[in-house]
Amino acid sequence: MRTLIVPTNFSASSMNAAKYAADMALTIHADLHLLHVMQLPASNAEVPMTEEIYNEMKQTGEEELEKLKSDLEKQTNGKINIFTVQEIGSVEHQLEEFCKRQKPLAVIMGLKKSSVEGFIFGSNTLIATQHLLYPLLVIPEGTIFHAIRKIVLACDLTDTNESIPVEYLKELRDIFHASLDVLSVNTKKIEQLKSSNEFASLSILLHDLYPTYYFNIASTVEDGISNFIEETNADLLLLLPKRHGFFEFHKSYTKKMILNADVPTMAIHE
Repeated sequence: MRTLIVPTNFSASSMNAAKYAADMALTIHADLHLLHVMQLPASNAEVPMTEEIYNEMKQTGEEELEKLKSDLEKQTNGKINIFTVQEIGSVEHQLEEFCKRQKPLAVIMGLKKSSVEGFIFGSNTLIATQHLLYPLLVIPEGTIFHAIRKIVLACDLTDTNESIPVEYLKELRDIFHASLDVLSVNTKKIEQLKSSNEFASLSILLHDLYPTYYFNIASTVEDGISNFIEETNADLLLLLPKRHGFFEFHKSYTKKMILNADVPTMAIHE
């Protein structure tokens, strides 16, 4: 059985992601796991953690999980399996461990847009985008699920053999019965890209997926991707972030796309 995991802190963006995930689970016949990580205050906090406070936090988390589960069961008419679990620790660590046990098709998280980029960068969603080794689907605030018919893979033509998860792309294409567009944004002339050795390797690698290839020339990668998404009415954007350090990721187009994309965006680490 396919599995979708939704980490939630019961914020508006995470609740919306759960609703999106429930409708997706219904469409693709998947189980849905709701994960809440209870983060304990630092031991040197001014207000020490007492057993009473701990029990109250634990009970509140369990009650909120059950309420969310009930709402999603009503939303899907009880047609999907929904499980809840509450863990204690850091979101990053507990999510990774939970994924190791469940082997999800995707982890689905919400993201609230903000004009204060430095503040939003500290969100659990963007931290997961940088570190999580499982496919992470980020849902922009207010987005509702609809049929995924057009998937766009935005990729660099370098190191494609090592970074593109071909079997996973096949699975997504088959699950949603979707077409696949492969987009490369660059500053070179299109003729140079089409005749490059990198493109030849990519064509061989993705031969069985029968994708349509597009080459955009743009001043920045994120502008080229955004324009293409808007022009083609794509339903899902796939990105392949490389394993960079904190400051490199902070400047990367992956982060910028996830912060500003108007469509669900999936990050798949190499």
